[in-house]
Amino acid sequence: KNDQGISADVINMSLVSNRTYSSECDDQIPAFASACRAAWENGIAVFAASGNDSQQGFMTIPACYSAVISVGSVQDTLPDRISTFTNRNDLLDILAPGERIVSTGRGGGTSSFMGTSQACPHAAAAGCLLREVDASLRPETIREVLRKSGRPFLDAGTSLTFPILDVEAAVEALLVPRVAGLSCGFADGTLIVSWDSGSAVDRFRVSLSREGAVVSEEDVAGGESSFEEALSAPGEYTICLRAIDAAGLMGLEECCTAAVVLDAAFVRGDCAADGELNISDPVRLL
Repeated sequence: KNDQGISADVINMSLVSNRTYSSECDDQIPAFASACRAAWENGIAVFAASGNDSQQGFMTIPACYSAVISVGSVQDTLPDRISTFTNRNDLLDILAPGERIVSTGRGGGTSSFMGTSQACPHAAAAGCLLREVDASLRPETIREVLRKSGRPFLDAGTSLTFPILDVEAAVEALLVPRVAGLSCGFADGTLIVSWDSGSAVDRFRVSLSREGAVVSEEDVAGGESSFEEALSAPGEYTICLRAIDAAGLMGLEECCTAAVVLDAAFVRGDCAADGELNISDPVRLL
């Protein structure tokens, strides 16, 4: 039961407004927004289908409410393909199978439908499963776990990356201690990453990326609490850690960033100080 004694873990909503919105819409239909917020604050995770209008950059009520986990649709096949009818923008929380889904039919038998209304119950059921693992989970934590454990998918239509629901990874993430105290820095040509060493952790997987491209990935022992690497290329680096237990279960990925600025080598005549001789040097000299 939640804070008010209501025996509900989640609310699943398969309904949309006629109007679409490009940003959070908590000020629209205030009574409805307040009801969703009240459920959320009382511990009920609220899920809503994003709508089937093929809108790229817009979503409908209630999916655009801040106290709602919005769900879009992907085809239930590999390779991953977003359903063309899915409304989505940067507020969309997660994608789940919605095309084509066979389920129980009204009045008996089975039915086969497609839509974000088919995707949303998958995500809501995953929320219930997470509550089976940890009954104390707050809705905001359920949203975070589902998003962070999801398989990333780059949507060519919007150039946005959305997580695809991965229920197994989400459950694993609750069973493995999270990386805490993660911090990144750069000094004297060396990237320095530190974190709090944790109990029940067999090892940490450290992934290093530079401006979106993976540079390296390696495992360090669970008793370690730091990682260092000499760098020779400037840029913004993202360092991500995942805790792994003795059974191979993986926790949530935690990331931090560090800007690497290296001293440029001296080049005689390089008036523009860009590390090479080019047309800008005589212009600068003049």
